[in-house]
Amino acid sequence: MKQIDLKPYGLLRPEKIVWRFPNAPDVMNTIKSKSLISFLKKSKQILDKNELAINFVNFNKKMFLDWLPYYQAKMKENNYELLASGEWYDKKIEKGLSVHGIMMYQKNELVGSLIFTKRHTDFCSIAFRASDRIDLNTGSKGSIGALLDYAFYKDMTEQKIEIISAGTSRNAFGVINTLGNFNYKLRFGLIPQPAKKSLLTDFVPVNDLGYAVFFAIKEGQLFLVTLKPIDLSLDIEGNRYLPENIDRQIIEY
Repeated sequence: MKQIDLKPYGLLRPEKIVWRFPNAPDVMNTIKSKSLISFLKKSKQILDKNELAINFVNFNKKMFLDWLPYYQAKMKENNYELLASGEWYDKKIEKGLSVHGIMMYQKNELVGSLIFTKRHTDFCSIAFRASDRIDLNTGSKGSIGALLDYAFYKDMTEQKIEIISAGTSRNAFGVINTLGNFNYKLRFGLIPQPAKKSLLTDFVPVNDLGYAVFFAIKEGQLFLVTLKPIDLSLDIEGNRYLPENIDRQIIEY
């Protein structure tokens, strides 16, 4: 994989980014995308129309292990890395965290899941997602994943959890993570921050088209950087939903 040296631009790239959900009394007010807001406002009707039900579950280890084959099947379908395991569960419990699931069923069959960890009212974080691809017949970009994420953010906000995290991403969008993933998180109004203890690098990998989108630090300030060949045109939806305190920088080569 080709890499571009960032030293000439004075940039350092955190290898991982953590995504925080803003603390606000009304979840809808934090979401940036009008189409996503419109979809989520109809979530009850969408669930009823598609015979979907959402259950919140406190996982013991047996329940977690019973869920694992579903997760593994969905990850293999998409060629994603398998990260959830019984050992992962044990480590979270040893750290004083509890493990929970938001499970979606259609006619008693599991079709979607979101697994998260929690520490009292101090902290919660999404760990894993796995779901079927189901046409919700809404004519919009909405998905099972968006319904599960909304259920998570809404419930954690109502519980007044101090830190609500959507987990971490490897910081090279369009290369290691998809631009679709990047756009989706910003549509939800998530706030990107360098992950604690994340290694700072002075290079970035690029994809076969020669571009990468990533967050970088320069003189203590966080920037969103689009690095691309000079003759390549890119329209990145997430740019319009970027938090106001994060500036953009375009590097062409």
